[in-house]
Amino acid sequence: MKIFADQRVSGDGFSGNAAELDEEYLKFLNTFGVSEHDLQRWIDRLPFSADAKHLLVQISRMTIQVGFTVITIGRKIIEIAIRLVKKFPYATAGLAIGALIGSLAGGIPIFGFLLEPIIMPLAMALGLARGAWQDVQNASLKSAIREEVAKFDKLKTA
Repeated sequence: MKIFADQRVSGDGFSGNAAELDEEYLKFLNTFGVSEHDLQRWIDRLPFSADAKHLLVQISRMTIQVGFTVITIGRKIIEIAIRLVKKFPYATAGLAIGALIGSLAGGIPIFGFLLEPIIMPLAMALGLARGAWQDVQNASLKSAIREEVAKFDKLKTA
């Protein structure tokens, strides 16, 4: 089956032939366990900047065309990320704690506005790394990520 994708901002496009695609797989790609409303609420509650949230919304709206079917592939990817976040909470908690530390640093009078742009991303990255390390020590995170990535193998083109 022929796959078409384009990058709306730059106008770059991609097309290829994925031999392993079938109707059952297309049904899997177009079946979502999270409604658009719930996805938007989840994104809104994230401890990220408005720009990062906007980027996630843009990703969730990315589509590809497979044959004559349009698939919201970005939404599928974000949905899988939500499922992994719920299954492996340490990385998520570390990220949230890092965001909280960055926000607290930003609230310090006089120096806060100087510290926040530096401390916020650093604290979030360190919190994410620490939490992810705890999750990675649990070998099931690695295998879960590999399983989720493998679900998209049929989209490989020749």
